[in-house]
Amino acid sequence: MNRSPVTREWTADAATGTASRNQAVWIESSDSVGFSLGFTCTAFIPEENAAKFLYWYPSGSLTNVMDTELRGRVQQIAAEVAARYPLDDLRAKKQEIADAVRTDVTTFFALRGISVTTIGMFGGMSYENAEIQKSIDGTVIAQQLKVVHEARFAAQQRENDRIELEANATAGACAAHCLRRSRREEDHCQRGSAIAPRSEQSARRSAAESAALSIARARSGACASGPLERAVSDLLHGHGRCRAQPDATNAAGSTVVSPAKPDRLMRRSRGWNC
Repeated sequence: MNRSPVTREWTADAATGTASRNQAVWIESSDSVGFSLGFTCTAFIPEENAAKFLYWYPSGSLTNVMDTELRGRVQQIAAEVAARYPLDDLRAKKQEIADAVRTDVTTFFALRGISVTTIGMFGGMSYENAEIQKSIDGTVIAQQLKVVHEARFAAQQRENDRIELEANATAGACAAHCLRRSRREEDHCQRGSAIAPRSEQSARRSAAESAALSIARARSGACASGPLERAVSDLLHGHGRCRAQPDATNAAGSTVVSPAKPDRLMRRSRGWNC
């Protein structure tokens, strides 16, 4: 009897597995959708269990036992678990199927002298109806496209936010500049308004001082040199001109003083030289 470890792979594809025929484990969901799963299993016969193994399997072929009874046990447990769930939920329950198969098969065949070291699923779920697989593939592709589009949308949204923030910053800077310029112009106008009254007051004060000086000079008898002084002198002395300035000269060369007339005084006070 050969007690060496034996590994078997049961798949639906003839190009894979340990046999050139379909040996996949076929099961069905609760909504009656059939599909197959691939399993791999490794087992050996411990020395202390050789007699027990021969008792149960007199042929002594571990390979034959694995391809018949052990594979059948795997299919039984997998089918029992798959029958609890519809197909949409069953795709997320593959680990539950694998755990149930491992626990049952390891315990069951240990009592028959076979030590199962590894057992588990490999490959994907192969459906009896090929259109189901196409539909699933289309759904997965659509989901991936959705993820891609959402990522692109998020990236575009971030770019739009960046542009908006930049535009707001630029507009804020322009508004601040315009506000500062407006305030400078307003301050300039206010300073000009404050300077203008002071200039007007200075002009009035200068005019008053000039008038007072002219009156003082006229009273002192000084020669009036300007229109205002001449007008003041005429009013004070009762004639139109300062006596130091002759009005006319007669044929003998003597000075003739003509009395000032009211209209001439008015014209002289206004600066008219006539």
